[in-house]
Amino acid sequence: MRVLQVIPSVRPESGGTGRSISALCTALANVGVDTILYAAHAPGDNLTIEPGSEAYEVKLFSAAAGRLYASYLIFKHINAIGNEFDLIHLHSIWNPIVTAAAAAARKSRVPYVLSPHGMLNKVCLKRRQTLKRVCSALYERNTVERAVSLQFSSSNDSRDSRVSWFNYPEHFLAPNGIDLGGAQIDAGAFRKRFPELADKQILLFLGRLHSIKGLNLQFQAFEKLIGKYPNLRWVLIGPDDGEWERVDRLGRDAGLDSYIRWLGPMLGAERFDALAAADVVLQSSFYECHSMTINEALAVGAPLVITDTANFDAVQRIGAGYVVPRDPLKFATAIDSILQSPEKAEQMRKAGRQFAEEELNWSHIATRVKAAYTQILSGSGKSHSRRE
Repeated sequence: MRVLQVIPSVRPESGGTGRSISALCTALANVGVDTILYAAHAPGDNLTIEPGSEAYEVKLFSAAAGRLYASYLIFKHINAIGNEFDLIHLHSIWNPIVTAAAAAARKSRVPYVLSPHGMLNKVCLKRRQTLKRVCSALYERNTVERAVSLQFSSSNDSRDSRVSWFNYPEHFLAPNGIDLGGAQIDAGAFRKRFPELADKQILLFLGRLHSIKGLNLQFQAFEKLIGKYPNLRWVLIGPDDGEWERVDRLGRDAGLDSYIRWLGPMLGAERFDALAAADVVLQSSFYECHSMTINEALAVGAPLVITDTANFDAVQRIGAGYVVPRDPLKFATAIDSILQSPEKAEQMRKAGRQFAEEELNWSHIATRVKAAYTQILSGSGKSHSRRE
């Protein structure tokens, strides 16, 4: 079975999707799927993968002249060699890379799966809604409706991604996984790297500093706790996507700027060390389809406080943290409950690690995705036995 994965970008600044798809490709290759990854790449872009160093093939298309030109290159390439693939799996929507790849798949008569990764949720649709309605009418209706299947991360993701704009094909469920890659997690290494945090209690946000992340709620909860915990620090790690100036201003206006640290983006073992060093990891997004940060926090054993809008109910169900409404007092109360009970925090750490090992194992997820691919190809009538 030869499957092409297409993602707009593998830049770490683009969020957790790049990391998750790179890991999915490796896991699929390990369960016997001949996997190829296409993405756009501009000069100076950081990469979440190293071409040629993984168990799958990577082809990057130059975006030096813009993403639209990269889309044209991908369309042209798939149109020329589309019959080499049994199936194409597209990741994201409202992006010319994916739109072009879907059009090329249809022209080449190659069945394709579409994973919206939360981009069909009503929260996402409100951003540039008029433009998205126009795009839907012009071409994205074809992108969605002519997919042979959709892939969602959970039943909540499937439910929240169904809007009246489209008629939806069949779907299957497969979450993001997590693989620490044999990394030796060292919470002490993070605190040594930032000695000003060595003896502090850390509330950690890890992700893009973007308006959808609901950072104002985290700040309001932090304000309520700082009087009780003078050694508390709110630490933010991730690329700025337009929110740091506002967060910094909130801190300065409240006289709390010395208690807030933005450390910029971190990759690989560094981010895992930071998660392990955190007393509590915070997630307050207005919407997440399946947060890689939550996955990673569970895997390293970091207690979590997240909002119900983050769509990860398992955090509280398994005892790895709390899921609360979008209310500053309730958010702060949940954090306080963890900070004042080291025993409870340790129980949460153990529960998270166990859940990640049993439920978020990429090998299990890749087997599930491969089974879905096999069923899709059997139903489409496309032969793939030559590549099994």
